[in-house]
Amino acid sequence: QGSRPPDSPLFQSRRTGTPRFAMPCTMGINSFGRIGRLVFRAASANQAVQVVAINEPFMELDYIVYLLKYDSVHGRFKGRISTKKDGDKDYLIVNGAAIRVFHEKDPASIGWGEAGADYICESTGVFTAKEKAELHLKGGAKKVIISAPPKDSVPIYVVGVNHTEYKPTDTVVSNASCTTNCLAPLAKVVDQKYGIEEGLMTTVHAMTATQLTVDGPSRGGKDWRGGRCASQNIIPSSTGAAKAVGKCYPAVNGKLTGMAFRVPTPDVSVVDLTCKLKTPAKYEDIVATIKEAAAGTMQGVLDWTDEEVVSSDFISCKASSVFDVQAGIALTDTFVKLVSWYDNEWGYSNRLVDLAIHMAKQDGNFNKFRGTICVCGGGNAAHVFIPYFSQQGYDVTVFADFKDEAARLKAAYEENGGIEVHDRCDPMNIRNYKGMPSVCSNQAADAVPQADYIIVALPSFAIKNVLTGLKPHLKQGAIIF
Repeated sequence: QGSRPPDSPLFQSRRTGTPRFAMPCTMGINSFGRIGRLVFRAASANQAVQVVAINEPFMELDYIVYLLKYDSVHGRFKGRISTKKDGDKDYLIVNGAAIRVFHEKDPASIGWGEAGADYICESTGVFTAKEKAELHLKGGAKKVIISAPPKDSVPIYVVGVNHTEYKPTDTVVSNASCTTNCLAPLAKVVDQKYGIEEGLMTTVHAMTATQLTVDGPSRGGKDWRGGRCASQNIIPSSTGAAKAVGKCYPAVNGKLTGMAFRVPTPDVSVVDLTCKLKTPAKYEDIVATIKEAAAGTMQGVLDWTDEEVVSSDFISCKASSVFDVQAGIALTDTFVKLVSWYDNEWGYSNRLVDLAIHMAKQDGNFNKFRGTICVCGGGNAAHVFIPYFSQQGYDVTVFADFKDEAARLKAAYEENGGIEVHDRCDPMNIRNYKGMPSVCSNQAADAVPQADYIIVALPSFAIKNVLTGLKPHLKQGAIIF
C-alpha cells in the first residue's frame, strides 16, 4: 500500500473497511428460471455489473439456492451461497453480497427501487409487450430488458449489430432471441462485404423448457408437433429469428426467413445460413472476412473455429456466434452455406448483461472506477491487460515507456476504444535500469502517481529496491501487479 491519500472520490482504501469498487450497473432479475439463473451467473462473473435483487414468485428461498448452486449443463456455481432472513425480507448471500429476494406475481409490486435495481432482466417469457414490461417501472426500476423477442414495437437491440442505436429515452427494450443473436452478427458481416440478395436460415436447436418430456398437449394447443417427446424426436418448428434480423439490421429486412429443428440435446444450437450473394466471392474470402470481423469490430460477439468440433464443445461458450470454417460449403461464388454455433443459454445471457452495461453507460448511470496502467517495456502484456480492464468497465489510461510503443498503442486503442495513451517515461533511464534501480523507479513513479493499479510489465522491475522506490509515490491502497 502506498502512502499518498486517494485523489478520486470513487477510490476507497482497504483500510476503511468499505468496498473498493463502485459497481456501475445494478440489475434485478424477474423470474429465476433457466435464463434468469444464467444471467445471474454471467453478471456474477462481470465486475462491471451487480445483481442486487431477484423476484421469484413460485420458489422458496432454499429452492432458489439449490437451483443456482447446481446446474446439469454448466456445472456448479463458482462461489459461496447462503441465505438470510430479516423479518419478512429474504436475502440471498453470494460471495458476501446481500441480494434482496422478492416473491411478487405483479411486476408493479416488486420493490426494485428499494433494492437499488436500475436495469431489470424480464425473463418470465410472459411480460413481452411494452405495456406489461413497463409495470416494473412502478416499482422503481429505470429500464427493462426483455429476454425474448417482443410482441409489439419494443425496440430490439443485438450487441455487436445495433446496440449503439440505443437511446436513453427507451424504457423497455428487447435482447431478441438467442438465435437472432447468433445469426445477426454473421449476416451483417457477410452483407456489408458482399451483399445478401436473399437467404434461408435453419437452426438446429437444443430442447428448451417449453417442450415436453413425454407426448402430450403442447402449450397453447396449436403446435401439435411441439407436444411430442423432446428427448426422443427431431421436431420441426417455426422461428421468427431470421425475420427479426431485419429489425436490428434493416439492410436484410425482407430478405431472410427460416425454420427450426428441435433436437434432443440439452444445450448448444447451430445456425445454417444459406444465402445468395450480390458480389461473387470465393469461400476462402468469406472466411477471411469473418475472421477479420471476429478480431475487430465483432470481437467477443463473433468467433470462429476450424477444428473438428461438435455441439458439446461449445457448452459455456460466451460468444454469440462461432463460425465453423470446415462445416460451410459453396455451390458457386454467389451461393453459399455458412454454419455457426451458439450456446443458446450462456452466450445469450452474457449478451443481455453486456446490453445492460451499455445502456447504463449511455444513461449516465455507469460510474467508472478510474484505473491507470503503466506499461514498462511490456508491449505484449499491454495487449492483454488493456482490453481486459476496458471490457470489465474500468476507465483505462496507459503510460507507455517508449515513443514507438506509445504510437502503437495509440493506433490500437485510442482512436477506436477511447483509451488515453501517453508517453511519459524517459527511455534512456528505462534502458539503464540494471545499474540504476533508483532512477528507474523514479521514472516509473512519474507515470503512475494517480494509479489505482500498477502493472509492472518488465520482469527486471520485479526486484525489491525498485518496488520500494515506487512505494512513496503511490496513493494509499494502490496495488502493484
